[in-house]
Amino acid sequence: MLPGLLNRVCVLLLIVLIFSCDGVSAERSQRRRAKKEGEEQSQSQAKQAKADRFECPVFSRDADEILEKAQQLLENNEVQVALSCVEDALIIDDNSAEAHGLHGELLMHSGNAYDAIKSCRRAVDINSAIHGNHLRLAAAYRVSKLYEEAQDSVDVARLLAPEEVEIEVFQVKLAMEVGDLEGAIVAARRVRDLKKEEFFAHFSLAKLLQKSPHHMVESLYTYKAAFHLMSPDASPSERASVFFATFYSEQYLCEWSEYYEHLVVLPEILEAELEASRGREPPNIRPVQMLLHVGKDQIKEAGEGFSFMDLRAARQYANYAAKNNNTYTEPLQTPSEGDGRLRVGFVSADMGNHPVGTQFQSIFGMMDKSEFVSVAYALRESDGSKERQKMEAESDKLLTVASKRIDDIRKQIKRDNIHVLLDMNGLTSGSKQPVFGMRQDDEVPLQAGLIGWPGSMHTSALDTTFVDRVVVPPDQGEVYFSESPMYMPDTYQVNDYKQSGHFDLPSEQELAAIREEEGIPQDAFVFADFNGHFKLEPMIFATWMNILQRVPNSVLWLMAHEGLSMDNLAKEVLAAGVAPERVIFAPYKPNEEHVKRSTIVDLALDTSIYGGHTTTSHLLWAGVPVLTLPAEKMVTRVSTAMVDSVGLSELVVKTFREYEDRAVALATSA
Repeated sequence: MLPGLLNRVCVLLLIVLIFSCDGVSAERSQRRRAKKEGEEQSQSQAKQAKADRFECPVFSRDADEILEKAQQLLENNEVQVALSCVEDALIIDDNSAEAHGLHGELLMHSGNAYDAIKSCRRAVDINSAIHGNHLRLAAAYRVSKLYEEAQDSVDVARLLAPEEVEIEVFQVKLAMEVGDLEGAIVAARRVRDLKKEEFFAHFSLAKLLQKSPHHMVESLYTYKAAFHLMSPDASPSERASVFFATFYSEQYLCEWSEYYEHLVVLPEILEAELEASRGREPPNIRPVQMLLHVGKDQIKEAGEGFSFMDLRAARQYANYAAKNNNTYTEPLQTPSEGDGRLRVGFVSADMGNHPVGTQFQSIFGMMDKSEFVSVAYALRESDGSKERQKMEAESDKLLTVASKRIDDIRKQIKRDNIHVLLDMNGLTSGSKQPVFGMRQDDEVPLQAGLIGWPGSMHTSALDTTFVDRVVVPPDQGEVYFSESPMYMPDTYQVNDYKQSGHFDLPSEQELAAIREEEGIPQDAFVFADFNGHFKLEPMIFATWMNILQRVPNSVLWLMAHEGLSMDNLAKEVLAAGVAPERVIFAPYKPNEEHVKRSTIVDLALDTSIYGGHTTTSHLLWAGVPVLTLPAEKMVTRVSTAMVDSVGLSELVVKTFREYEDRAVALATSA
């Protein structure tokens, strides 16, 4: 009896439970339906609100009137409202080429490149005689990276309107995007020819010309034309842009006719530009130009303290970069310990046949593999040089990241578990500073600057930078460097002693053969400077001419360069009363051959505003003493540190007069 009763009770409880569950389930279903209906209603309301917000404000059946309003809205950056207007106009007149063209332009602004191409094609189909329709189609193709199609459309537009400036302006942008500098220059010349009286037409062309060493002369004269067309009311930024670009072009070409006049006004122009650009944008002066700046007093007497305006310019650059690099999202998290070895990352655009590459190529093979792992991140494609091949063979891993986005490079560094990340570029060409930027306080790796940039980066991205006590005296490092200086013994300049060991001093016979090959008299005392011509300036060159006049049986051996610089230097030689044949230009030769021929030099003469770095290393490898004149900036003191470290401190002088006298004394006592 009892078991049967229990069974019935259980069945009853089960029935109650089922009905209870059904009730709960029904209630839940009802809640879900209500939630879904609420969401749909919210979405509908949001959609309606959006439609209301973007509804065209023109109530008209005149398509032209609506399109006119759409154009105004586009100019005010009200893209979605303008798009709504154009769509209304297309309902009224679907055969309007202007409506389809503007529709395509607005779709491009909205990020819809695919439909933009369709609309722009439709505009061309309706009216192919209007150049603007083809130019809009070219823009849509360009956004989609269909560059050949874009160029075809530009060519058609030019045939229709050969005098239209906007076509050539677009051509410049398209050419630069595909890496065709010469094509961009050709188009920019056409813009200049069409707008001969406009400042920006000349200035924009000059900036493009300056990117190529083959066009430096034209660049200089174009900058000067821009300067003469500049409005008296031009902003400090415009004035600084033209002034510093012209100054640098003149420096590159050794065109010194206005050098001292420019030095006098330089501080005023830079001061005005720094004030105008404060907190807004970087100053209109390239970092390498800052390295070349000297004060009018310094040119007469070396070493009177740091240039505070250059320091301010560098800091404004760094602040601007930090503010604008804040969009990069991939943090470099604290690396794990791994196998106990220190994992070192090297980031450089100069891993090849470049002064930094030639000095650094053996470092990977010298690292103890039981203690270190070396990972190289090359910011340029391989140049196929033996230096690049050596780095690829001897590093644990060399990755070419030239075309990668900043975030992707940072992710790769994170995957490689890097502990110490070295910046070997600084602000030089090809650098990607955002790779190092915007770390959190507790993030690793340790980040440091190494040899690439002769100065402070003035940014919190780097923890330290490698220097020595000559290039950056300790009392100055604390004031003028944002990084904590890491002082190396002797010299911070990396010198590949394995390379220097390859060069045996030539025999007397070999030395005579080198002199004959290079066109240097057998009995002449050979002074030399193999630095780039942009490091020269009137005072040091005049000092060299004085030395030649005081040492009759001597010659000056300089590097040959393309362009106008050798012609200008030849004029300076004649003006100084020195026979032209006493200044000889050495053609380019590969490093090993160049170092070997350098052995015929009796005394090397260093430059003053920007001294030798790798150039001095090569001369010392060849057994050549280097006379050096350090000033206040780090770039002037690198040779001094190397000369001092090999025990030749008597070759370090303090004034131009002492420089001249020391060179003459050494030559006449030889």
